[in-house]
Amino acid sequence: MNFNYKKSDKCDVDERNQTTWLTLAYIESKANTPQIPFSQGNAQKAAHDIALRAHTGELREGEIHDILYNYGIAYSTVPKLDKTPIDAASMKIGDHPAIITTHRFNDMSRLVFNVLHELGHIEKHMFNDNSEIFVSGDPYSIDTPKERKANLFAQSMLISQRLWDSMMNSGTVNGLRFGNIVDQLRILSAENNLDFNIVVWRWKYESNNYQLKGTKPVPIQ
Repeated sequence: MNFNYKKSDKCDVDERNQTTWLTLAYIESKANTPQIPFSQGNAQKAAHDIALRAHTGELREGEIHDILYNYGIAYSTVPKLDKTPIDAASMKIGDHPAIITTHRFNDMSRLVFNVLHELGHIEKHMFNDNSEIFVSGDPYSIDTPKERKANLFAQSMLISQRLWDSMMNSGTVNGLRFGNIVDQLRILSAENNLDFNIVVWRWKYESNNYQLKGTKPVPIQ
């Protein structure tokens, strides 16, 4: 199989544990293969439905599983292993794509982003070339055309670039001290019917500031 592996260069990797994780991911995916057929375009439909539910603030991991299953996409979780900086992976199991995540970070917004990132790979790459497995770690770590496209897919499915640019150019965020940014992001979230935690995640991702004071991850449920 061809591996498209995106991980943090700053992380020490145990090759044996990495192989073990991928083997477990394959086994879990085969066990969870949906009975519903997968059609081209279903990945984008699933991403749309997950993003829509995420902005209600009520999305749970079990619902992510159900949405993906109904579009013919398997979803599994594999425990994190030591020195294995993997957040998610996607692969083909017969005619079905599969997404596998690991709760390396107990952060619901990050989990949603990771799932949509893998859906981006399924939509744009998995059935268009010989790539069979995509393995993702830190979303800002490796800069390749495929990873940029998958990240952009996840970003735009959650919040369109046009809306995000409008929010960031509104004058309420630019130039503010970090202490005021959280309050303004909360206001912008409410004004645009967006989940505050998703908006904060997007701001952290684009600013590469993951230590924004006044925020904390929403645990995976």
